[in-house]
Amino acid sequence: MNQRTVELLLEAGSAIGIDMEPRDDYSGRGMYGRTTSAIVVESLSDFLGAAVQAGVILGETRDPYAAEFIGDVQRARTDSMGRRTVLY
Repeated sequence: MNQRTVELLLEAGSAIGIDMEPRDDYSGRGMYGRTTSAIVVESLSDFLGAAVQAGVILGETRDPYAAEFIGDVQRARTDSMGRRTVLY
């Protein structure tokens, strides 16, 4: 996941009271040691809530990053971390 996407999700999640944790060097399934930015959430519904809020923020500011953000969210993969989920 793009670092800017993680930052935007953290900002949006904070605005609506969703607790999320960033990861700078997550290596998921099939990444063979490569790392990427990721975000840890309690549930996928938290991620979706933050993504919708981030879309609202991008729409209101007419940020040209909006299309890239949507693509990044659509390509996000998940891993279970016990009670939490990591999206990368």
